[in-house]
Amino acid sequence: MPELAPPKNLEAQNDLFTQLMEGHQRFLAGNPAPKTYPFFGSLAAVRKPVATVLSCSDSRVSPELVFDQGFGDLFVVRSAGHTVNALTLGSLEFAVEMVNSPLLIIMGHEDCRAVHAALTNAPVDTANIQQIVDIVKPSLEGMEATASLDLAVQAHVRKTAHIVLERSPVIRQRVEQGDLKLVTLFYHVATGEIDVL
Repeated sequence: MPELAPPKNLEAQNDLFTQLMEGHQRFLAGNPAPKTYPFFGSLAAVRKPVATVLSCSDSRVSPELVFDQGFGDLFVVRSAGHTVNALTLGSLEFAVEMVNSPLLIIMGHEDCRAVHAALTNAPVDTANIQQIVDIVKPSLEGMEATASLDLAVQAHVRKTAHIVLERSPVIRQRVEQGDLKLVTLFYHVATGEIDVL
């Protein structure tokens, strides 16, 4: 990922990230915060998510649960292997530009089958799934098929962050101006823990 200027709103963005990680600690402890769901009309009128999260579609990786957040707290974009194409990138831009999200998280996870297929060149069942694998493959350039899957996923998370900045002038400009903080994470499915990459 290219070196970027420190965010202007770094303290506020760090506070938001700390809020999410506190939610994650509640999740790990099996002690989620009580949720008081607002009148749904008020949700329709206001959109102020704490963060935008790009994560895998894997059913074991639910950002709202992992960060112990409720309705309206996260703008979540999910795709197999947290892959970026025009649709996912447009969704991220929508969150940043139209909803003014101050924090962008890209989260990969342990035992990602999309990354495994790309790493090992495993055959897949359809041409559409192959497109997902083909998006992941450049992230793993130079890695042997026997490499650690965790390391491969982490490399793909970092490459995804680079691709988002490279392909989206809107997101890149917000990050450069300090209006958006970009964070990369790795989620351990077996333990529920998160590493900051």
